[in-house]
Amino acid sequence: MGLTGTYLKIHFFTYRGSPNFIRFSYNGTDQYFAMPQSTIISSSYKRFRILITQAGLIHLYRDNAVILDSSNNPVIGNYSNINNEFGDINKQAIMFHGHNGGAWAEIRIKNITISTGNSYDSIIINENNNLGIGTANPIEKLHVNGNIKSTGNMKASSFDITSDDRLKINEELIQNATNTLLKLRPQIYDKKKTLTDTETFKESGLIAQEVYYEIPELRYLVNINNDASLIDDNKYRNFDDIRNDPDYNNWGNEEAHLNYIGLIPYLIQGFKEENVEIEELKTEVSTLKQENIQQQTKIETLETENNELKLIINKLKIANSFEEFKNSL
Repeated sequence: MGLTGTYLKIHFFTYRGSPNFIRFSYNGTDQYFAMPQSTIISSSYKRFRILITQAGLIHLYRDNAVILDSSNNPVIGNYSNINNEFGDINKQAIMFHGHNGGAWAEIRIKNITISTGNSYDSIIINENNNLGIGTANPIEKLHVNGNIKSTGNMKASSFDITSDDRLKINEELIQNATNTLLKLRPQIYDKKKTLTDTETFKESGLIAQEVYYEIPELRYLVNINNDASLIDDNKYRNFDDIRNDPDYNNWGNEEAHLNYIGLIPYLIQGFKEENVEIEELKTEVSTLKQENIQQQTKIETLETENNELKLIINKLKIANSFEEFKNSL
């Protein structure tokens, strides 16, 4: 106590007028400093690892991390002397860092990064307050590189899906969409959020298994779990009774999903096909109307001629002679 021997493990001493220093050292290498004090820190204290002030503030440093600002206050976390393996870490205020057998894990405050393995982009919040998961450069408030699974509602004022032609190959026009849509059986039902839940909520929609087995052209819209083993061809399944579910043991331990958005192109194409039929029917109706008008004109002409004949016959009946009849015409 009160000594500065370089090979001692713990020193309790007063140094340069500041009371109650605690110094941990081993083989002459300083490990941590803690000192309850409130005086200005000079640049000679650059090796402090932990600093506790009388105001109750805790400052964490590493290596030559303590510097003074223009007001002689300590600046936290200047990592200018650390290797570039952490990227642009001069912008980080505090970093908790661990290393075990090649696997890194860390949390940074200001820019926050939570990482596993040798990747530093598992979860990050950058200086623009964008949250990235699986990406080191999030460009939106939430930027996820991968799939998202939610058992609750997802709400948004708008929803965009990438549709750039540069992403697409092997394009084909959808044909006979109306026939495909007619195979769908929309239902209303009580639904659990997961296979193990007991609580349900009311919903309307389609059955993924029905789409998979009964409408093969839409099978690619059904997302099946990796542990499913769908080797059957539905020979022994019957969907007539919608409340009597078939055996789905080979569908795996997770829920199947249906890409409802993928049905929109079929609805559009189905509408176009129906519109073509409607236009054809309109043309047929218009043609029939014209033919009907022509027939009506003929009928009116025949009626006129018939009335004229009736008049002539009546004159013939009342004439006393042929000469009188001729004179009456």
